[in-house]
Amino acid sequence: MPKNELIKSEDEKANEKALIEYESFDLSKLEAIKKAMIEDLEGITIEFDRVKIPSGGSTIFEYPTGDPDNPETVKELYGVIVDQYRVNSYWKEVYSGKGVPPDCASLDAEHGIGSPGGDCLHCPLNKFKSDPKGGKGKACKNLYRVYVVRGGKFAPFNITVPPSSLKLFTDFLSKRVVLEGYRPFNILTKITLKKIPASDVPAYSQVIFQVVGPISEEKAAIMEAYSVDLKPATRSQNVQADEYAFDEDERSAIEEEEEEEESGLPI
Repeated sequence: MPKNELIKSEDEKANEKALIEYESFDLSKLEAIKKAMIEDLEGITIEFDRVKIPSGGSTIFEYPTGDPDNPETVKELYGVIVDQYRVNSYWKEVYSGKGVPPDCASLDAEHGIGSPGGDCLHCPLNKFKSDPKGGKGKACKNLYRVYVVRGGKFAPFNITVPPSSLKLFTDFLSKRVVLEGYRPFNILTKITLKKIPASDVPAYSQVIFQVVGPISEEKAAIMEAYSVDLKPATRSQNVQADEYAFDEDERSAIEEEEEEEESGLPI
């Protein structure tokens, strides 16, 4: 058997196993959790775990655990998407990775808050070739936040899709999900990383989303309701400094790709 067929077969087996395992995920506690969120967490901003895009073109995710020094390392993440939305972030100074929050941010990719603030659509900093370093990219970074519920985990994790993977994600969402008659909350999704080599600068990672298959109607109905209940929390998260955390060489490589990757996308 050709090697590529063997790899495909193994992928199919892994996806089938993941779908079966998710179907065995007992969601009966969700109602109690939603009630507790309302009664016990009033006034508290929930900071959901974030899975970061690794540097250097790594294809391994680090999933947060209770021990910051010992994250879970995995090549694939499986789960149901319960929310997804665009955000924008702008740093006046070139992003340094020092934990400095953005000077201007938008939680709807339409209205910026901070300096300069205002209408994102017509902001000159949200145009290609506005990068202060002179690259092809934008000074303001367009990101996509995705919240995913893994099997056995009731709290969703957040993975923020960077500019170089936006087209891949929106193609997945439109062509593989919505136009196939699905909704994000009624399918199991697989997330992986692909190493992208770049000339003269370090490689970087693209985020790949794939449909594994539909979950049961019963589970889909539960996840749909949970998605609605979670949105007040998922959509009130301030943009964090590490949601666009790349070193300068990686930024240069990624920004050379941004204009091509984002062509045809709404700003």
